[in-house]
Amino acid sequence: MHNPAFAGAAAALRQALLVVVSFAFATAAGAGVLTPTPRPTATGTPPPLPTGRYDIIGHVGTGADCQDDAAGVTVHISYPESTQVTSSTGNFLFPDRPYGGYTLSFEPNCPLIPCYPTQYAFLDGFSDAHVEVCYDGCPAALLLSSSSGPAGTVVDLAGRCDAARSRHRVEIRFDDQPVAEVFGDDAGVYRSTFMVPLDADPSGTHAIRTIVDDAQAAIASFAVTVGGAPCVGDCDHSGAVTVDEIVRGAHIALTQGSTSACDAMDTTRDGTITIEELIAAVDRALNACRAADLVPVSARYSRCVTFPCSADEQVTHFMEVCVANRGNADAGGFYVLQTNGGPGSAARIEGLAAGEEACVEIRFAPAVDILVDTSNEVMERDETNNHLALALPAPTACDVLPPPCTPTATPTPAQTPTPT
Repeated sequence: MHNPAFAGAAAALRQALLVVVSFAFATAAGAGVLTPTPRPTATGTPPPLPTGRYDIIGHVGTGADCQDDAAGVTVHISYPESTQVTSSTGNFLFPDRPYGGYTLSFEPNCPLIPCYPTQYAFLDGFSDAHVEVCYDGCPAALLLSSSSGPAGTVVDLAGRCDAARSRHRVEIRFDDQPVAEVFGDDAGVYRSTFMVPLDADPSGTHAIRTIVDDAQAAIASFAVTVGGAPCVGDCDHSGAVTVDEIVRGAHIALTQGSTSACDAMDTTRDGTITIEELIAAVDRALNACRAADLVPVSARYSRCVTFPCSADEQVTHFMEVCVANRGNADAGGFYVLQTNGGPGSAARIEGLAAGEEACVEIRFAPAVDILVDTSNEVMERDETNNHLALALPAPTACDVLPPPCTPTATPTPAQTPTPT
C-alpha cells in the first residue's frame, strides 16, 4: 500500500542528507584538508614463482669437521627422485632444478643413529644451493625408552659410537653413579637396560651418560618424578612379588617365551625380559612394591550449622574433603572431583607424602560423590578405592563460626474461635 505522506517525508530526508554531505565536502576542499585515499584493489592473483633453474651443489666429508672427503656415497634427492654418487673429492651435483625445497638422504648410512643426517636444501629461484654434510662417528644423542619416571624405573638405552666397535666396553652412568656396563657391536651400536637408582632425587633433572675409553660419548636427560616405580615382577598385580613370579620371569627370559605370561616383568614393553628387569623384580620382592594409595576418607561441612538459622543463610555451600595416602610411596599432584557437578566442583592437591592426609574445600552437594585422581596422574597400589559416596556430609564442629543470621520465628498457633 502506497502512503503519500510517508513517501514525501522520505524524499525530504534524502534531500537534506545530500545537502549536508555536499556542504561538508565543499568546506573540507576549501580548507585544503580533504584528501580522499583510494582503497586498495585486491587482485586475487598471487605473485608468480621464480622461473630460474639452478644447481644443488654438495660435499660429503668423513670427519666431524668435514675436512676429509667421503667418496662413493650415494645421495638421494626428492621430487623428482634421482641419485648421485660422490666423487673422489666427496662432491655431488644435482643440476638444473626449479624453485622449491628438496630432501637429501645418504647411503650407506650408519645403523640406529644416522652418521649422515638427512639434509634439506632450498632453491630460491635466483641462486644455487650449497650443502655440506659431515660424518658423525659418535652422536651425542641417546635413545631412551622413557625420559622420566620415579626412582626404580627400568629404562632401555641405545646409542652408537665408532670408538665402541668390536666389543669395546661402554659404561652407563646415572649422574656419576655407574648403573650398567655393555659392549659395542661391529658397527659401534650398544644397548642396555638399567634401573634408575632408588635414592635418585625427584627434585631435579639428572644426566644419563655413556662413557667409552674414559671419555663421554653421549648424554641424555632424565626427570625423576615423585611416586613409586612400577612394581617389576608383580605378575598377578597383587601388590607384592613372590619367588614363583621371579622364577616365571626367569623362565621367560631363558626360553624367550611370551612376556604376556608376566607383563609386569617386561617394564620397557620391548617383548623381552632382561637381567636388569629380573634384578629389579628381586629388589621388589625383598623391599616390597612401592606405590601411593589415595583414599578419600571424609567429607564434612566447611562451616558449622546451628539449626535456629537456615542453611543458606549460614553459607554452607562448601564442604571439606580429606584424602589419605595409605601407600608406601609419595604421590604427586592430583585432582579431587565432586562428580555431582556444578561450577567449582574440583580442587587440586599438589602432592601427598606416604602416610599423610590433606583436605581441600569443594562445592557442597547434598549427596556426596567424591572421586580422587580423576586423570590417573598417580600410579597407585589400589585403583579401586578412589571413590567416596555418602548421603550427606558429616556435621562440622563449631570451630568455624557461622555468619550472623535471623533465627527462624516459631509459628504462632492459630486461635480457635469460641463457639457462642
